[in-house]
Amino acid sequence: MAHTKCNLVALLGALALTLASVDAAAQAQIVPEDEMKGASDKDVVGWNPALAVSGTVNVVNNTNVVGQVEGTSALFGLGAVGGADYINGKHVVRLTLSLNEGFAKTPVVDDFIKTNDELALESVYNYFLASKLGLYGRAKAATPLFPARAITADPVDYVINPAEMGGMVQTLTTDDLKVASAFKPFNLNYSAGGFAQPLSGEALTVLVRGGLGGRHTFASGVFVQNDDDATPTIEVQELADVHQLGAELFLGLSGKQQKGRLTYSAGASVLFPFVNNDDYDRATGELTRYALEATASVSVFDWMSVVYKGAIVVDPQLFPEDQELTQVQNSLLLTFQYTLIDRKKGLKELEKKAAAEREAKAKAEAERRAKEAEERAKQLQEELNRQKQLEKQRLEEQKRLEQQRKLEDQKKLNGQPEDGPPAAGQPTP
Repeated sequence: MAHTKCNLVALLGALALTLASVDAAAQAQIVPEDEMKGASDKDVVGWNPALAVSGTVNVVNNTNVVGQVEGTSALFGLGAVGGADYINGKHVVRLTLSLNEGFAKTPVVDDFIKTNDELALESVYNYFLASKLGLYGRAKAATPLFPARAITADPVDYVINPAEMGGMVQTLTTDDLKVASAFKPFNLNYSAGGFAQPLSGEALTVLVRGGLGGRHTFASGVFVQNDDDATPTIEVQELADVHQLGAELFLGLSGKQQKGRLTYSAGASVLFPFVNNDDYDRATGELTRYALEATASVSVFDWMSVVYKGAIVVDPQLFPEDQELTQVQNSLLLTFQYTLIDRKKGLKELEKKAAAEREAKAKAEAERRAKEAEERAKQLQEELNRQKQLEKQRLEEQKRLEQQRKLEDQKKLNGQPEDGPPAAGQPTP
């Protein structure tokens, strides 16, 4: 029984982390990386879509291997990230749809159990008042797609503690405990306020956000392991629906190195829920929600990456008073990725088009200037020709006057009057 309990505790812990990861990502949202960025010189005006899929496969079979359990272990994972950016002037809209699924099977339990399950849709709107300051609005919905079950080789005794104060404790013996229904927990988050981006660069981008935020977690009927090692039974805690509205603060960091082969991001958020539906009348400070998430990815090849993700969430209102748990998740995956629609390639094509337009514009400008220069040269040549003609006329006039003067001087030497020959009968000197 002790051995079965240890195995089940580990299994329920994994399921709890899987469920917690949905809620963790809802506040400390870092992925996709572009969510943290405003319009930059690499962005293009209009719509810019992107879509990529990834997969993880691990199959191990042991036969007569010392120290290993006989049988086959398998791990399968599938992921997809799609989205679209819209940029126009001071307006930036980023839409993201992501899917992450993972299932595992071991020789101990001959059934596939989900290890990761999340479908998320997020929209972020930024209005830039200045290059690094602006207003934002954000909304996100996230949920698992499939039910979660705790399956054991032998029946196990469970003690289910209620979510409501004064509720009835239930006991159950089974080898297949339904931990959560499909689409539970369902998370809805939204916020609006102001943002600042004091640092924006390839190695490090810093984003600070603050405003009014709200969240709704529909988690009634979801179980999370809260076992007491001193008892022979397995204790699980039922969760309750949570509705909160309050002040939200967020700090995000992201960057990349090695020409983009190493990418990293981290984010921390705090929500002070001065409006809530807590059954235990806890103060705002006691219900303050903290979330921290970090991601690092190393691209071994263009189609293969090693990805680490970690998340820590403190969300007191999900749990009864004095039963609060800190949710922690760590994962290390080798993923295979294929890009169906590459935002970077789209940018390159648009950049080529923009470069061609700039080249055509420069060529037209050069032709215009050459035509203007040719026209000015023509005008100068015409002016020069006119001056030459005037100079020629001046010289001809000067020559005519010179000839006339010589003729008059000759007449004087011959004794003729300037006006003509002497009159008839007049003596000639």
